[in-house]
Amino acid sequence: MPNPPKIVHHYGADEAELKHIFKDKNLMKMNITNMLQKGMMTLAFMVIPIIMFKEFGFEKKELWMVYLPAMICGVLAMAPSAILGEKKHKAKEMLMIGIVFFGISYVMMGYAKSAPWFIVGVVLFFIGFNIHEPLMQSMASKYAKIHQKGAALGVFNSFGYAGTFVGGVFGGFFLQHFGIMEIAWVMFIACILWLFLIATLHNPSINKNLYLPFETIDLTRVLHLSHVKGIIEWYRNESEQLLIIKYDSQLTDKKTILAVLE
Repeated sequence: MPNPPKIVHHYGADEAELKHIFKDKNLMKMNITNMLQKGMMTLAFMVIPIIMFKEFGFEKKELWMVYLPAMICGVLAMAPSAILGEKKHKAKEMLMIGIVFFGISYVMMGYAKSAPWFIVGVVLFFIGFNIHEPLMQSMASKYAKIHQKGAALGVFNSFGYAGTFVGGVFGGFFLQHFGIMEIAWVMFIACILWLFLIATLHNPSINKNLYLPFETIDLTRVLHLSHVKGIIEWYRNESEQLLIIKYDSQLTDKKTILAVLE
């Protein structure tokens, strides 16, 4: 394995602490998103076979009729999601589309009067889930600063595990005391609130990185970057002799940044 580059962080180095990660609104929105997604997944995997057995008379050996088309459609949804989300910079929009699929799928499963309609609901759920999968961790890492990434992704995954627990407990309680229709409505309302949460998420494609060789800039003026509105962070890659600047492209631009460093 090659040696990792030597990174020297100059701006916001004290923000590596966990309290700063919990204060970051975008990171917290992604943490909640991971918790909701994993919770709905656990809930679905618990509810689907029970409903298929009790309501539609399926046997264990017949469950492939539900899971196979759902798996195929879900896998096929991953590639367009990754392309549109990463290459076309539509990650936020893809998350919202996935949430819409979640909401519709639970309503269809909750109100299905026949096995084919229930299976369609399951397929839609898997499509929504797999739309999210190629983007979630990547988006969370984009909001974290370079020195926060390990801690930020640790918190992100912990929220996911919490969601797995809550989804199972919630699903078991509601299925025992109420029914699939009540679960469907709670999930539908949760999806509406979730959509509003993602709508307020800062689009990560707005953030840009600028890579400047040391010999092309005046390093003695680097600290002046702290006065430029829109600068998110900067750090030095000593191994490759580069200054890397992350900035909000809606608030500043390359020309403004270079003018500070001349």
